[in-house]
Amino acid sequence: LGDIAKMLAEIRQDMVIQQKDADQLHATREQECTEEIAEYNRRIDVATKERDDAEAEITILQGEIGQLEGEIRNKSMQLDILENRDSALRSNRIKDAEDFDARQAQGVEVLGALDLILEKLGTIEATPGNAEAALAELSRLGGSNPIAALVQVASTFSQESLDNVIGKIEELRVSLEASIEDDKANEQAAIAEYNILIGEIEETRRNLQNALNEANTQLAQAQGNLELQQGFLAKAVEELKSAQDGKAAKETQCEEWRVKYESDKVQRQKEIDVVK
Repeated sequence: LGDIAKMLAEIRQDMVIQQKDADQLHATREQECTEEIAEYNRRIDVATKERDDAEAEITILQGEIGQLEGEIRNKSMQLDILENRDSALRSNRIKDAEDFDARQAQGVEVLGALDLILEKLGTIEATPGNAEAALAELSRLGGSNPIAALVQVASTFSQESLDNVIGKIEELRVSLEASIEDDKANEQAAIAEYNILIGEIEETRRNLQNALNEANTQLAQAQGNLELQQGFLAKAVEELKSAQDGKAAKETQCEEWRVKYESDKVQRQKEIDVVK
């Protein structure tokens, strides 16, 4: 009986030691659970903040990109309008210059013809004649040599009529010469106005192109930042899921440890009571 009592005492002591070891392991595990779950919570908080910040930044960047794309389309349209306006102005200026040259050449020809007529009429001595015969001669010569025909008719005028005709032709010549000079002045004014318009278009186009280049640069930067923030968002979401999964797994493990510890503790206590 003494040997049995000694053996039972040793068994009891061994179970007490086992319980102390289990208590120590339980305390260590509880500390581990507290620390690791706290770390998981910290990671969840950080990842949540990074996710929210990335989402907010992405929303802002998407708005900026939409605005920049609209600005780029608008400036591109304005450049196209300026290009069309420039082309139209240049085309019209070429045509106007050609028309001016044609008018000037025609005016010079008419002045030459008037000078020739005046010269011819100046040599005529008024000898009133048969007007019917003169008109017949005019009809005959008019198509091939109108000046000669006119002189032929004028030779039948009275001196007063001839002087009146010469005076009218001289007035016509003066008026035509003035008209030619006015046309030159108008052409110079048109050229000056054209140069001003072309200069304004060039300056506006240069400013628009600079603004367009700047908008394209800003768009590229915004798109790069958007891609970067999308990467941050994906990383934050992945980290958040990892931390949440890790926390859930740790909480499950800790709960299993607690259940087993309590179960073993109750069972061990029963065995100690049996031994007693």
